[in-house]
Amino acid sequence: LPEGLAARGTWLRRPPRSAAADRCRALVLAARGDIEGGLDHAQKALAAYERLALPFELARARLVFGEVQRRAKRRKAAS
Repeated sequence: LPEGLAARGTWLRRPPRSAAADRCRALVLAARGDIEGGLDHAQKALAAYERLALPFELARARLVFGEVQRRAKRRKAAS
């Protein structure tokens, strides 16, 4: 699912879709045990939403980033 969303976001030139795909991919990778990959995609989503000035989506990306950090046992950084 995130791959299709990212491809459509790129093709349609819709950065919010690409950022949403990164946010989703972060959760999927972390759930599969690829914590570093999850952190990487979560950071990409954060950066994209900061550039796009979408505060609600930025908050969602921050929640995802915190969740992936908790999975990485980085509880202090996640709070």
